[in-house]
Amino acid sequence: MKPLLLLSAALLLGAACLARAQNQVLELDGKAAYVQLPGSSFDHLEEATVEAWVRWDEWSPFSQWFAAGIDQGWRAMGINHFDASAVLQFFIYTGKEQVQVLPVSASLALGQWCHLAAVTGKEGMRFYLNGVLVAENAYPGSFAVLGGTPDT
Repeated sequence: MKPLLLLSAALLLGAACLARAQNQVLELDGKAAYVQLPGSSFDHLEEATVEAWVRWDEWSPFSQWFAAGIDQGWRAMGINHFDASAVLQFFIYTGKEQVQVLPVSASLALGQWCHLAAVTGKEGMRFYLNGVLVAENAYPGSFAVLGGTPDT
């Protein structure tokens, strides 16, 4: 009976792992839902890559899938689309009129998944859409230039 019990336990464990592996999507309602991380998690990063598979179901004004920093003092980094259009922009604000923006006119379809990646650091800012470099500049900043940040 022991082999049958071990086999049964192994099958149950395998089935549980398979069920867990099939649901790897975080779905937000696009209105008030968000994920909040401790702000100090990224304060000292001088280089970073932020990436995700993203899908928009509507173009709301400046909706974004990633933002870090604080509004007061204009110290923030994020990715959104411009106004209510499919123009994407990766930005780093270090002051009120001190901003680095990488805009990309993309032919994104609503309801379609795309992969976005934003790279920051000494090699400059780089913005990737579906694995293709679509914009870059030489600005070497990353999370560390934002100063101490509250929750991200």
